[in-house]
Amino acid sequence: SASQSPHVTLAADVDDKLFAAQLLNDALIVLFATTLLATLLTLVAFYFARRYALRPLAELGKGAARVAGGDYTGRVEVTSADELGHLGQSFNLMSERILQNTQELESQRARLDAAITSLSAVSRALTTTTTGEGALRQAVLDALVEITGIEQVAMYTGVDQPRVTATRGIRAGDARQLLSAAAAKVAMTRGEGGVIPLTRPPAEFRGYSVLVVPMVYQERPVGALVAFTPDRLAEVDLPSINVLANQATVALQNSLLFQRERQTVVRLQELDALKSDFLATIQHELRTPLTAIIGLTDLLDMAWQTWSEAQKLDAVGDVQIAAKGLYELVETVLDYSMIESDRLRLDLFPTAARSATDAAVQDIAATIKRHNVKVDVKVPEDLRVQADQKRLTQVMKALLDNAVKFSPANSTVQVRGARRNGRVTLEVVDKGIGIDPDHQKRIFERFYQVDNTATRRYGGTGMGLALVEKLVTLQKGKVEVKSRPGRGSTFTISLPAVK
Repeated sequence: SASQSPHVTLAADVDDKLFAAQLLNDALIVLFATTLLATLLTLVAFYFARRYALRPLAELGKGAARVAGGDYTGRVEVTSADELGHLGQSFNLMSERILQNTQELESQRARLDAAITSLSAVSRALTTTTTGEGALRQAVLDALVEITGIEQVAMYTGVDQPRVTATRGIRAGDARQLLSAAAAKVAMTRGEGGVIPLTRPPAEFRGYSVLVVPMVYQERPVGALVAFTPDRLAEVDLPSINVLANQATVALQNSLLFQRERQTVVRLQELDALKSDFLATIQHELRTPLTAIIGLTDLLDMAWQTWSEAQKLDAVGDVQIAAKGLYELVETVLDYSMIESDRLRLDLFPTAARSATDAAVQDIAATIKRHNVKVDVKVPEDLRVQADQKRLTQVMKALLDNAVKFSPANSTVQVRGARRNGRVTLEVVDKGIGIDPDHQKRIFERFYQVDNTATRRYGGTGMGLALVEKLVTLQKGKVEVKSRPGRGSTFTISLPAVK
């Protein structure tokens, strides 16, 4: 037994080593298997996380970046129905709503810009009031073109018989023709507007549409703005056009009142200047004969006992001439006043032109003698006119007195008469100083004188030719003048002839 015990111990030691090795091997196998399983599970988890979490999140991130950059058209791809899928759907819905809101804002901004542009056009049109009615009408049409985009537009005034007062891009004749081809007159009369059809348009305007916007003043239609176009008129900004039409109507009325006020002011200034000139002239013209009358009568009184009869008669004759000139001056003023107040009545009868001319020459005989001028009358005895004999004599007297006064000494003033085309013409021709062309247009104005200074060489009130023009017109005639400075003047009156 003592000899066997070492062998037993060795056997036990060998079995323990084998058992321990087997346990280590099993542990390694378990560890490897566990590690492999964990690795596989990790890979599987990473795959699913990448596919179902990281990729959608990355897409959401890209979508958010596009939205942040202003691109609202991109969409996130939704592949699942879980929370991330719901998040993607919500993100896409948010992008669509942002896009819609942005488009609405852009549309509203465009409408606002168009409205501002329209109002600017209206404002520019209405600020041209002081430039005149014609310029204002064109400015309104320019604003209408800017608001509508239509190039063929027109403005009409009146309702019962509307007339074209301004056009742009279309001829006035075509505008009148198109208005008659449309039922626009009815719309204008009712104060209504809109797109009006053409019933019988000209060939070149077939298919056109007509936009009529009435112009209403104090609740009464006074005209219309009209646009002609071959395009459809569905997108026209009618509210802006109505504002333009209403404001343009008021502006035109204000412009008309402004023009009338300005003309009134100018006329008042002219009348004030005429009054001053007339007072200065009449004072001078009254003083001259009055001075002669008073001086001669005083001289007669002092020298009555020493003067001979011939000297006394000459002085009395000069007094008569001065008194007669004063009387004629007063008569001229009264006659013109009666004509202006429409109180002068004429008796038009067949009158011999020669007798009226001879009577005028006789009335100014003293003036002819004083200026040493000859008057040559060449008017046929049988030449008869339909006129007032007294007023015709007055006309010829004024023309002859004017011709003699401005003629040089030893010259001849001719009076010629003739019948042409059912009318009688009487010409008074002188070789005097003539009239400058710039003054010829105004010599028939009352109180107008070429030389209106206080030191003028030739006298007169400036009413003689004005009275001639009025009297000739009342006798259904007309008066004209042809003159060259330094070459003389020819005054011609034309009156109805008598068979």
